Amino acid sequence: MKVWTNNRFQGVWPIPTAVVIVAETRERAKILLRRELKKREIFQADATRLKVKELLMDEEEVVILSDGDY
Repeated sequence: MKVWTNNRFQGVWPIPTAVVIVAETRERAKILLRRELKKREIFQADATRLKVKELLMDEEEVVILSDGDY
């Protein structure tokens, strides 16, 4: 499995959002993200906000998902 992130989607309130997804492929990660947002009734007008970034597991990396900056 691979680890994917997204911090660009519009949440319930207009504040920074962040998610971590574990899935085998980028497409599967997007499907899972869409499914979870739909379940929470968080609908996205802009599909580009659902892009996911893979976190590489073979090197050290820090990804700040949400630092509070609007």
